[in-house]
Amino acid sequence: MQQSKIHLDIKDKIVVNDKTLDGIIDKMDSFSSAFNNQLEYNKNIEAKIAQLAVALLVATNPKQVRCMSHPYFKNKIGCIKDSYVPQKQSHT
Repeated sequence: MQQSKIHLDIKDKIVVNDKTLDGIIDKMDSFSSAFNNQLEYNKNIEAKIAQLAVALLVATNPKQVRCMSHPYFKNKIGCIKDSYVPQKQSHT
C-alpha cells in the first residue's frame, strides 16, 4: 500500500513536469519564430541600406563606381569599399 502511494505521487509529479516542459517548449517555439522574423527584417533593412549607399555613391561620384556592371552590385556594400577610392583634391 505504501509503495503504491509513492508510485502515484511520483506519477503525479512526472505529469506536472511534463506539462511544465510543454509550456517551456511552446515558449521556445514562439521565441524562435520571433527571432527568425527579426533576422529576416534585419536582412531586408541591410539590403535597403546597401541600395541607398550605392545610390548615394553613384549620385555623388559616378565615375568612381566600378562594380555597377555586376548583377546586384557585387556583394552589395563590399563593392563600395573595394571600388571607391577618393581622388586627391588639388587646391589651386
